[in-house]
Amino acid sequence: MRKVNSRIQRLLKKHLNIHAIQDAPYPLQGFVNACQVFIEDLFNQREKMRHSLTLISKELEEKDQQIHAHDKKIESMLLDSLPPQLIKRLLTGEDPVADALPNIHVMVIKLDNFKQISERVGAETLIRFLNNLFYQFDQIIEKYPMQKVRTRGPSYLLISTSSDTIQTDAIQALHTAYALFDCLQSQRTEQFGSVAFKSGIHTGSAVLGVMGNQLLHYDVWGQTVDLAHHMVDSANPNTITITRSTYDTLSNDYQELFSSHESTQLIQNKRILSYQLQLDAQLKLINKKGHPWHDFLQLRHHL
Repeated sequence: MRKVNSRIQRLLKKHLNIHAIQDAPYPLQGFVNACQVFIEDLFNQREKMRHSLTLISKELEEKDQQIHAHDKKIESMLLDSLPPQLIKRLLTGEDPVADALPNIHVMVIKLDNFKQISERVGAETLIRFLNNLFYQFDQIIEKYPMQKVRTRGPSYLLISTSSDTIQTDAIQALHTAYALFDCLQSQRTEQFGSVAFKSGIHTGSAVLGVMGNQLLHYDVWGQTVDLAHHMVDSANPNTITITRSTYDTLSNDYQELFSSHESTQLIQNKRILSYQLQLDAQLKLINKKGHPWHDFLQLRHHL
């Protein structure tokens, strides 16, 4: 006969004064044995459930870790594509997420001979080159009060961020353009040769924001952006071309680096006066000790 469960043994002793199951009437022994089997089955089921819960708990913990890692990856991707302050506004349900910027510098960087390069090398090689180049551009602009808005093909668009004065912003935009030009010059290879650099800058008002509900599109809009694109399209290779509105924000030391450029044809037959800085031709002037860009170029060697 199997050992009687201690709980049943206590009940028999307390209520029936039976100290051993053998002393109980035969029908009661059968009932006790049936209870014993039932209780053992309950205990076995409890152990199985406990084991199953342990496995489920481990699985849930692993799933939770996977979800956390996935959320981190999504957060990282969002931070790479949108400024943190805009992400917060999106998450709080703000609609639309847009800001009117009354006085900013919009700068467009463009690889001038991109079409010829794309015809000479394969798509995979070209994309790898642009990804590497624009990654380096991203690292560089972190040192300046400039913010990347988007890339499109061979174009890289930035805007100035808030600083003390609009003149400071304009000067920093020029420093940024030169730093990106300097970076591009270091990318010369036998396969790509010398990649020409063009930069256009215009100063004015624009709207910055996020469009769409699923495929979010972060961009800047307005005539200021259009004029910056016109500047880069009309520019000569390896130059920074600016409009009069940007030129007027510069100090004399920086204005002397620029020469008047032919007017650019615009919509409704309107023309706009522009100025160009030939980056490679002006290096001697820029490198003159005492010129405000001299200290900047000396600093570049230590960055």
